[in-house]
Amino acid sequence: MEGITSANLVAELSTLDLVQTIHIISMLTAQLATVALDIVDVGKSIRDHEEQGQLCVEYYQRASQKKRQILEPGLRKWLANNERVLVEFKQRKKLLETEFMSSPTILEMVIKHLWSLLDKEATEQNETASEMMGGFGKAEGGPLKRMKEMLKENADKVTFSNRETSQFKCLVLVHKKDIEFHRSNIKRWNKCIQDSEKLIQELEKTNKEYKEDIEKNRQEIVELKQEEEVILAIQKQGEAREEEAQRVLQAVLQQDMTRFLEGELEKAGLSLEKESEGDQDQKIADDGEKKMIKNKV
Repeated sequence: MEGITSANLVAELSTLDLVQTIHIISMLTAQLATVALDIVDVGKSIRDHEEQGQLCVEYYQRASQKKRQILEPGLRKWLANNERVLVEFKQRKKLLETEFMSSPTILEMVIKHLWSLLDKEATEQNETASEMMGGFGKAEGGPLKRMKEMLKENADKVTFSNRETSQFKCLVLVHKKDIEFHRSNIKRWNKCIQDSEKLIQELEKTNKEYKEDIEKNRQEIVELKQEEEVILAIQKQGEAREEEAQRVLQAVLQQDMTRFLEGELEKAGLSLEKESEGDQDQKIADDGEKKMIKNKV
């Protein structure tokens, strides 16, 4: 009976005895509760994976172009694996929902069969008790009445033990199913953990490269500033040298001009000093002439 399925349960329902029927009811009830819990767990797993995928996409979109190029291979692989896991979870949820919808109908049929078996057993017990007791059964406190009570107590104990045994067997099956489901989840989560660890390693590598780039940029900025200071110092020195060169050039030109003029004047029989004295005498004569004209007036 442990291997019976929902498909052939209806066909074999009429062949089940009381103990088997109680066992099936216990198993179906526990299975229904387990399926409901599984639906909730799978739904939560689906939401978690969808949120993780959305967060990864948003992180990728916010990243710089250089970081996107580094993240893209690992992210594509992780998203593909995440999509595969989502498909598996959604398929499992669909199967669980179908099973959950069909379980109440099957459970109701089995319960009706149980009531028919109980009615039949009660009728048979009444007939057997009547035959055993005969005329003595009507006497109060008779031995047959006591035997009937003892048989009823024993039957109740047997029924309780059988029911408890069936429940324990059902729980064992349910727990086996839970163990298989959780082991399957562990495998899937281990795969997700491995992919996440690879992504973490890639991100750490990227961060390390960024830090190295930051340090290189900092050193480059320092070098550029030093180079700028050197260039400014050289430029300042160049300007000072240029000014000095201009002064020297002007002095040289002045000397050359003086020499040239002296040479020309010497050729003309004059000198700069004589020319200057003649100019001064001419100026004095001109001033005296102006004064004489003024006095005459």
